Amino acid sequence: MKYILGTAQFGLDYGVSNSGGEISDDELSRILDYARKYGVQYLDTANVYGDSEIRIGEMCELTKAFGLITKITHTKPENCVKGNIRLINSELKKSLKKMKRSAVDVLLIHNLKDIAGQDGEEIYRALQGIKDSGLAKKIGVSVYTVEEAEQVCAKYPIGVLQFPLNVFDQTFDKSGLLKILKKQGVELHARSVFLQGLLLMQDIDINSYFDPIKPLIAKYTEFLKNAGLSQVEGALNYVKQVEEVDAVIFGVQDRRQLADTLDSLRAPSISIDYENFAVCDCNMINPSMWRI
Repeated sequence: MKYILGTAQFGLDYGVSNSGGEISDDELSRILDYARKYGVQYLDTANVYGDSEIRIGEMCELTKAFGLITKITHTKPENCVKGNIRLINSELKKSLKKMKRSAVDVLLIHNLKDIAGQDGEEIYRALQGIKDSGLAKKIGVSVYTVEEAEQVCAKYPIGVLQFPLNVFDQTFDKSGLLKILKKQGVELHARSVFLQGLLLMQDIDINSYFDPIKPLIAKYTEFLKNAGLSQVEGALNYVKQVEEVDAVIFGVQDRRQLADTLDSLRAPSISIDYENFAVCDCNMINPSMWRI
């Protein structure tokens, strides 16, 4: 399994559990140095992650050790298709300049609407052109739901799928789609493994928005205690049990969190049943729908 460090925290006050704000330069240097030494292979970023691209470029002596995954800029509905293709190309080149890179390893479609409309096929051909030009090694898509993944993978030859997977959001694991895509050679990257930090929070700190699932959270906390697992270990142990996963994406606030995460990822998987903790309410498990 590959390890991918998310960079939203590099440029934003990101995550429901984030109380420390944006990461300082000194702490970011410690994170990157530790990540480089202990097996992180990629950085995952986007031009909407605040100044994360600028910071990746400023720390290029450290960040050049990692492969790079980024997303295309969102298209604009008022643009013609050629205008949106020019926008995608120009924004990618701006991003590469900021990050002091000549190319990325993976270029992801960040919003399915960008290729779902009548201009979708032409935009996807343009992305293939970006790949053919050497600016990206692989083209993929980031999705929120199984339905989105089924829709895009049925229409386009996707190389990489980035999708949510965690103890509370087990929809992809239960759908059977991962097995199908794995056989088709799609590289599967699990994100939201801590559900923006919700799986790492103490009950007293959890926003009242999550009151509908707080009884379940309490049961899960007791489950971890009985299993002898920390919150980080419990969350990652679930992901490690999903054998189709090729890579796991995670964010951290400091070097200590990074060390804990990597230690948990390298530890042997423990075979335990998480099925009773699956949540079906998308308002609880899809961060894009949270009203906090």
